[in-house]
Amino acid sequence: MFPRLASVALLAMLASAPAQASDEAWKIHVELQAIMLPAKDALALLPELSDDKSMPAAWAKVEAMLADAKAKISAILLGQTQGEKIEVRQGEDVRYATEYTTPWPIQHPADDKAAPKQNLGVAFGPTAFEIGKTGVMLTASAEASADGRRISVSATAEHVWMLGWQDFEQGRLANNDKLIIKQPRFASAKTEGAFALNSGERTLLSIHRVPGSETEMELFILRTWTTPLNGGKK
Repeated sequence: MFPRLASVALLAMLASAPAQASDEAWKIHVELQAIMLPAKDALALLPELSDDKSMPAAWAKVEAMLADAKAKISAILLGQTQGEKIEVRQGEDVRYATEYTTPWPIQHPADDKAAPKQNLGVAFGPTAFEIGKTGVMLTASAEASADGRRISVSATAEHVWMLGWQDFEQGRLANNDKLIIKQPRFASAKTEGAFALNSGERTLLSIHRVPGSETEMELFILRTWTTPLNGGKK
């Protein structure tokens, strides 16, 4: 009798005990694709790209354009997170001067008696610099639901182009020649937003014109998905 009572008591304890947590730990992958394509095709695809239900079909069309070289990839950025913010960038740094010394005249050496008594020009040098970051950049943070099927993501995507160098007049010499410094000219497209997506889904972040081109536009396509950290199933 006693063993039976003990078994009943044990079953009662198990029934009343709180269930063990079954939540999985998830790694969240965030991918940004920046894709350039003809403006007429981008605008034609815009209604499908903007609709979650038609996004898979629209993405298949974009992939077909990439395969046929009608579209091209500017960058593919991929980061992984478990809730912390991630930053991913593909591009180059452009270092340029922002401050200069006061110009001074360049003259012949004082002991050069045969040289004409005239200035050879002026000289001035940089004293401070800045760095412009070009290319495609992604900043994101994300959290997954307990079952890993739903992801809340906040993302900022930006593409910065360097278009060339621009001349700025800083003064004139005695003969009216200009003193010129060159500064880089940048253009950018930037977007940010917060989304709730199913694992594996894509969404359109932005569509924008490519600077310097009247016939090309660029898409920012964001995709996010989860994988289990300890080998469980999603």
